[in-house]
Amino acid sequence: MNHIRAAYNPNPKRHSRNNRLENSIRKHGPEAFDFKVVFSTNNRKEALKKEQELIKIYGTRSPIGYNSTDGGEGNFGWVPSDIVRKKMSKAIKKARQNPNSAHNSPEYHKKMSKATKKAWQNPNSAHNTPECRKKMSDAQKKAWQDPKYRERMTGENSPMCKLLEEDVIEIHKLDAAGHTRREIATRSDVSQRQIGRIIRHEEWAWLK
Repeated sequence: MNHIRAAYNPNPKRHSRNNRLENSIRKHGPEAFDFKVVFSTNNRKEALKKEQELIKIYGTRSPIGYNSTDGGEGNFGWVPSDIVRKKMSKAIKKARQNPNSAHNSPEYHKKMSKATKKAWQNPNSAHNTPECRKKMSDAQKKAWQDPKYRERMTGENSPMCKLLEEDVIEIHKLDAAGHTRREIATRSDVSQRQIGRIIRHEEWAWLK
């Protein structure tokens, strides 16, 4: 079995781990493995791109090889097991219920929003495949059929909510007063697109 990895490391205190590979090394011993450089470059982006290419060429994706992702930046192609999914879901729920958790801070939400936008803008991102979009759409539609989920994710109850009801009422007042959506978005610290959805009553429809 093979494993491909871009071996640049600007910060020696941080390194990615491959538990499956490490477990195999401990089990069979380092002498059972060969290490060799198959490509060399001083350019980080080129290294990441080549990593993706070589994973495909050598066929090192799990379960045939040790690579758990498609390579490159992030974790594209990673498919967590059911056990991992349950653990992640439980940890996220616990964090969101904790008012002192970093997950509930404005800085964290801003960071996650920025990361998501970056992923959606990347043409090579797994988020941009028709299959992924359909899967996410189907999952969202199914979730919204649950009244408890709708209640939990609506208005101020939503963990991703950036506005209060009084903010939405103020947005409608500013719109009625003739302010542009750009001006309202700047004042409210949300996107013009969201301002448009609020004004058209596609969001917070019970408030005017």
